[in-house]
Amino acid sequence: MTTLAAAQLAGFLAQRDVAGVTITLARPGAGSRQVVAVPGRSLHESVTETGQVLQTQARDFHILAADYHFGAGAVLPERFDTATLDGVTYTVLSLGGDAQFRYMDNARSILRVHFKETA
Repeated sequence: MTTLAAAQLAGFLAQRDVAGVTITLARPGAGSRQVVAVPGRSLHESVTETGQVLQTQARDFHILAADYHFGAGAVLPERFDTATLDGVTYTVLSLGGDAQFRYMDNARSILRVHFKETA
């Protein structure tokens, strides 16, 4: 691991220690598990054919890529995955046709996953 990647990971782990929350990740047919994630938000703007600006706000969770698994090794977030926090369920969301997640570091060890509240 490069010095930059190590510093990025150390910074995330420190942030997770201070601001982390326990969420339950689930995938239909694959089960569920609890992980510690750092909550965040994303705002996406798009313009309709009539010129209206639409804003979509997503609930993000920053999660170690190695923690995103359902028992058979790490996987990437997919549509219909859910995260539950304090009784509120969020479903993976693609913002404006973009991917439903982004890597937050050069080593691809930290995921920023976009969700929308569904229940």
